[in-house]
Amino acid sequence: MKKISIIIVALLMLLAGDGYSQIDLPVEDLQVISRNNNTIVYVTGLWCLPCVKKLKKTSDSLLLSNDKRYKRIVVFDRVGFSMSKLRKLNLSGFDSSLFFLIPQKDYPRAFIQFNPSNKALKNYISKIKKAYNSKSDFEQFWFSDVFAVNDNEIIYPFSADQ
Repeated sequence: MKKISIIIVALLMLLAGDGYSQIDLPVEDLQVISRNNNTIVYVTGLWCLPCVKKLKKTSDSLLLSNDKRYKRIVVFDRVGFSMSKLRKLNLSGFDSSLFFLIPQKDYPRAFIQFNPSNKALKNYISKIKKAYNSKSDFEQFWFSDVFAVNDNEIIYPFSADQ
């Protein structure tokens, strides 16, 4: 009985996470956020060291810029995501209310899945392209890439000069 109690407590701790809400960003919500706003979307995974380094570098230039033309959001891969890892990055200049997760429904549903992040990203970007009727070529899009959206278009690849 004691072993079962320990297992139950361990499972509850694992499922509870660290007490912070982590909000999905379905395409419909992205459309609401970008309505009447130019919105920069940075997609990253905390498991990807080059992506994390680029996030820090990008945050200084693009994401934390005082340029008021753009709303800035960050969308994280669920795989390997935790608020404690995010806190360790010390991204104090970010508005954490604009941190989101790729929606769970975009991840494969199979019990054992190889590279679910890749499939989720592909599904998510496909939905975004469809919602905006985009002709942008997202073939090379990967974690740590940036795109911008507004009411009716996607800009990819995106640079701050646009």
